[in-house]
Amino acid sequence: MKGEILDCLSNYVLHRLSEDETKEMARILASSPELSKECALLQHVLALRAATLAPIAPPPAVRERLLATLHGVDRFRPFLGRLCQIVDLPEDLMCELLERVDNPAAWEPGPVPGLFLTHFEPGPRIMANAGFIRVRRGQTILRHRHLGAEVTLVLEGTFWEDGVRYFPGQLVERSAGSVHAFTAGSERDLVFAVTHSGVEIV
Repeated sequence: MKGEILDCLSNYVLHRLSEDETKEMARILASSPELSKECALLQHVLALRAATLAPIAPPPAVRERLLATLHGVDRFRPFLGRLCQIVDLPEDLMCELLERVDNPAAWEPGPVPGLFLTHFEPGPRIMANAGFIRVRRGQTILRHRHLGAEVTLVLEGTFWEDGVRYFPGQLVERSAGSVHAFTAGSERDLVFAVTHSGVEIV
């Protein structure tokens, strides 16, 4: 069983799993600090290996398509179905909203330094606020209390909480009254989608 999970972990890091498999792997990572560390190590090793390979210049058309995918809304497609469920919105509208992630003008400063917000109206089934949150790489968000239930879906970057690292595609749910703090990973800014009913600093 452990060997199967490690095989899945490799495919998870390389984005070769189906959407359902990605969700299941993200759930397993969230519940296993040991496996979470293994995932981080694997990402590091693959990054080092990639750095030793001789560069190959792709044909211009391939390069343009690749860059469009890496920097466009399509990079969020593995999470799109789950994201639409969380905020109760159709895919076409969700894709339009995701374009805000790369638009600096769409973000407004949050209540603490290093945190930025962009709000949107969720579907009628969601009785909460909704939006995207960006946290600068390495930034710690101090302890705060949730005034209502919160649902978070990591879109880019990672964050650490209580020794566990959370990755893109992972869903985190918190109950009303829960208190926590977290730190964005150092590799890039953390971006996540959220529905919530407000927080207070404690």
